[in-house]
This record gives sequence, C-alpha cells and structure tokens, in this order.
Amino acid sequence: MWGLKIFSIILISSLKINAVIFNCEFSTNSCTITNGTISSKSDATVTSITGTYPSGTTSNSITVIDGRGVEICYFPLGLTKYFPNIDVIFFEANSVQYECKYEAHEYYWCKVQSGKILKKSEVEVTNVFGTHVRNKANNDVQFFDARGILTRYFPRSLDKFFPNIIETYFEDGMREIHKEDLKQFPKLRSFFMSNSNVEYLEKDLFIYNPNLVLVFFNLNNIKYVDPHVFDNLKHLTYLGFDRNFCHSGLVENNRQKALDLIQEINENCSKKLRKHCDVSCGMDEE
Repeated sequence: MWGLKIFSIILISSLKINAVIFNCEFSTNSCTITNGTISSKSDATVTSITGTYPSGTTSNSITVIDGRGVEICYFPLGLTKYFPNIDVIFFEANSVQYECKYEAHEYYWCKVQSGKILKKSEVEVTNVFGTHVRNKANNDVQFFDARGILTRYFPRSLDKFFPNIIETYFEDGMREIHKEDLKQFPKLRSFFMSNSNVEYLEKDLFIYNPNLVLVFFNLNNIKYVDPHVFDNLKHLTYLGFDRNFCHSGLVENNRQKALDLIQEINENCSKKLRKHCDVSCGMDEE
C-alpha cells in the first residue's frame, strides 16, 4: 500500500515537469495563449488545453494559434491533437539558437553564422548546431566568435554547450554587460567587446574570470567605470579602452602599462564623469 502511494506521487510530479498546459482565450477561429510556458525540451508536450469556446465554436474551428504573449523556448508538441485544422501559428523567439562554423586554428573555434539577440527575453541559448571538424566535439571549443552577429544582450547558458571557452569576441550592438553574464566562463583568458554600445562597467565585473589576460572595450560609449572593475585581474597585460566617452587608451603585452591605464580610467571614468551616467547605469548621482 505504501509503495503504491509513493509511486503515484512520483508519477504525478513527473507529469507536471514534462508537460505544458495551455490556457486559451478563444475567438471564433483562434486560440490566443494566455498561460503556459515552455522553458526546456522536457516541457514541450501539450497535455491539456483550457478555456471557454464561444457559442458555436469547437476545437475543429480553430485555425490560428497565437502564442506571442507567453515564454516559448521550444516548439510545443501535440497541438494538432487538440486543434486538427491549424493553418497559422505565431510564437515570439524567447531564446537563441546558434549556428556555428567550426574551425581549427590555435584554438578550436565556433564562428557564429546566425543567432541574433535583440531582446533580453532572447538571451537563453537552447541549441548550438553545425558540423564539427573531424574528431572534434563541443567540449573542444575554446573560442566563441560572434563578430558580425547583432547581439544587444549577452547570451546565457553557453557553458552548457561549450564548457571550456577561454576566449569570446562580441561586437555590433551590445548594450550592457554584467558579472552574471560572465560567470559561465571561469576559464576565460581573452574578452573582446568592441564596436558596441556599452555605457558603464559595474563593480566586480570580472569577479568570476580571474585568469583574464586580455580585455578589450574599444569603440564603445563608456561613461562610467566602477573603480573595482579590474581589481582581481592579476594577469592582465592587454587592455583596450580606445575611443570611449570618458577615456581612450590601449596597452598591449605590458603589465605595468596596463596598471597605469587602469589608474587613468579610474581617474577619468569613476568620479569626474559619473554625473553623465544616467539611470540606465543603475546608480544614483553623487
């Protein structure tokens, strides 16, 4: 008896995790989904549809599914079981899938071919695909190169696919960068984020990346830099800060000159120009 009860509880819990129930606001021919998220592949099977049909409407009348108001990271399976006559489906992208061209150089590269991130809701990486070089696999990838791919917000969960990244390169529109974005790269040694729209660098930005040797923020619009951004980077010898709002400078392969440039950045970007950093910087004026 006890064994049966325990088994039933586990089974019910499993069903809840591995399914999605959509609630619909019905019109004469459409279901507008108002509730029901899919954040992992295990949630993608539709097991129930709730909602009230208008008079004279049945499931066979529904030809349009509108899911633009809910978080859908994976395409729902089994919709036609409930709506056999679907003609049109609308879903907004709430994740990103990267297509890689893999190349073997000094490091094994993923050169991104497609995978834009235009909104904060799209930062979760749910798939990476492409044909690997012979005898190579995801674990061999050390360089993630997204140059030329419009990326306004930093991707999350890349480490699930590429756990051994030591170099990243982003440009073309990045608006902000946070330490939680970089937490996924504990082995990171080179970080490029040039030709973007970053305006501020937060405290302890690189707290999870103590092995960094190279950091480039050239051609951004940086107005404020917390004075503790670079504190834990004891191996930093390359620092690019060329043509920013509050300061401009570039050092290559020189630890002392990198320290000197950090001091200049702190002097010019940490206090004097803080008043130029508006509420988007996430801080109050002094």
